[in-house]
Amino acid sequence: MSRVRLCSHLLAGISCWLFLSGCISVDIETRAGRDLSGSRDYRITMEPMLARVYRSGVSAKMFDFPGQDLEKQKGISLVAKKENLREDGSLELTWSYRSRRLEDFTSRRDTVLFSKRMVKWWIYYSFYQHCLPRRDTSSIPAPGSARFRNSLTMPGQIYFSNGDSVSGSRTVWLRSMDIPSREGLVMTAESREINPLLLILLPVFLMAAFYVLARYRIKKSDRSCFPGT
Repeated sequence: MSRVRLCSHLLAGISCWLFLSGCISVDIETRAGRDLSGSRDYRITMEPMLARVYRSGVSAKMFDFPGQDLEKQKGISLVAKKENLREDGSLELTWSYRSRRLEDFTSRRDTVLFSKRMVKWWIYYSFYQHCLPRRDTSSIPAPGSARFRNSLTMPGQIYFSNGDSVSGSRTVWLRSMDIPSREGLVMTAESREINPLLLILLPVFLMAAFYVLARYRIKKSDRSCFPGT
């Protein structure tokens, strides 16, 4: 049993070292729907040295990538899975998922919350994600060029985010890999939009008002032409 635990800790340590040594970059694209559904694309880019190790067929336990095997979680469906070997020897892994509820992407390492509320004619959306620190990183040296990037697209216009940039309905968090790996990371965003139902009913109301006004003017005109009637 002790040997099994030792091997498990060794593989976990190697995995964390790979993340913090500049060998891996992580890009996550999150899209939140008005019905609280969601989809995510994970793109893992490995430098040539690590790519050779990965393609050599070593044990999958050595690698613990964000987004890996999420289709095993309840409520999440795998849409696409791609592996692209570049000319320079680097390797790009892409996993695309979707779910009826964005919160289904909550895992043992991440907590994801997404909700909405209606206030008069506005709909407000709230996003929260807490990435826990990775295990066995306390004694690992500082990273090289490893990069963590998470972008989020929400319904409506984003009016608050603790991300590094905001543009319309999209916000982006960009960090060196050591920050979420060692300290964890909290990502929050708020957006709002006019109730789409109001946008549908408003033209109907205007057309009805125009029709009533037109009918009133026609009747008034008829009365002025035939005052004795």
